[in-house]
Amino acid sequence: MINGMNGQRLTDDICRSVLNRAHKRIVEEMLPDEVLFKLREIGFLSQEDYIAIGRVADRPTKNRSLVGKIKQSGKRAYCDFKTILEETGQKVLMLQLESKEKELEVETAGHSVEQRLGERRTERMETNETPELPAATRSPPEPPAATRPPPAENPLSSLDRSVVVVKTIQKDLHDGRLIELNSIMIEQLKRISKTDDKLKGGFGRVYISNERAPGFKIRVVLKEIELQAGNLSQTQKLGSVTNEKIASRLMHFGIVPLLAFHDDHLNRKYYFVSPYLENGDLYEAIAADRDREEKDIQLPWKTRIKIMYQIACAIDFMHTGNTFRRTVVHMDIKSKNIVLDTFYNARLIDFGLAREFKEDGATSIITSASGGTPGYFTNVQPNMLTKNQDYHNFGVGKYSVLKYQHYDSPL
Repeated sequence: MINGMNGQRLTDDICRSVLNRAHKRIVEEMLPDEVLFKLREIGFLSQEDYIAIGRVADRPTKNRSLVGKIKQSGKRAYCDFKTILEETGQKVLMLQLESKEKELEVETAGHSVEQRLGERRTERMETNETPELPAATRSPPEPPAATRPPPAENPLSSLDRSVVVVKTIQKDLHDGRLIELNSIMIEQLKRISKTDDKLKGGFGRVYISNERAPGFKIRVVLKEIELQAGNLSQTQKLGSVTNEKIASRLMHFGIVPLLAFHDDHLNRKYYFVSPYLENGDLYEAIAADRDREEKDIQLPWKTRIKIMYQIACAIDFMHTGNTFRRTVVHMDIKSKNIVLDTFYNARLIDFGLAREFKEDGATSIITSASGGTPGYFTNVQPNMLTKNQDYHNFGVGKYSVLKYQHYDSPL
């Protein structure tokens, strides 16, 4: 009988966090062949994946790939993995996972108490509550304003960056922790936003606010990932949900940060909120320049070189590791995933296909189609995931930035 955190309290995110914390020890100590066989036996691994992973001689690489597969599949796969560890005589690793579960449970409980105290302080500030005064010192109550219209209710007003709230939200934004919204707030964001078929991608629909969103004080983009829609499998989409959250901890000027999220488990929908950049994506900007007169070009050489430099800095930041994350590969660097602000500064978006290595200099086995965009990857699909995929994609994108101009390149 496997103990640890109550199975009903486990979530996909908690399971992935536990695997992240125990990653190094699993990679170093797990006996992969026994686990590989059991995962194939219960139908978790396809025959293709089973053969691809089984052919790898290097045990750490094999373990990384197995853990990555389990991590992408959520709670059910995680629970099966714990059972398999116990059945194959690797109970020490199973107990290590349960130890990490308890760590997370304690941390989550502490965070919940802190959050409730913060909410109470916020409510007091919003309602101007003060300690009760003795009757003799109380001021007479002001007469009610009968003609005053009631204030308009806005579910996002609780995100207003003022007084106590500013300490919570700005701290969250600057250390990469996401603000959790509720379903009412998501519906409010949809009401003030626009969307159409052009804003629909492989993982879901995108909404762009028509005005500054209350609470955020800026125009925002709301990305919706619906598990039951589209041609992609639910496993791929759940992986995308996890990968998107990677960006919340990549605090860099060349990467668009995530601001908030909402997990609608009941309807199998997941939402992410990020800033809207006014000049759209690089692909459309390049296309528009082709039809302009030379004097009206919006991306002169100086701006294009700046864009390449900023994206190169973002890639270097992802690949060399940082205080928030280890090496991250984006896996879909292209002009459509580079957006431009008012001053044509460039930033990367869409981390739905991103992967994070838990060890410096690591590689990972690619056991299924990695997605990405045709034309940006090499003709021969490699079976190992490395930083070189991003370098190749960036090279293709660099060529598209430099190619289309009305005059000869000075480079």
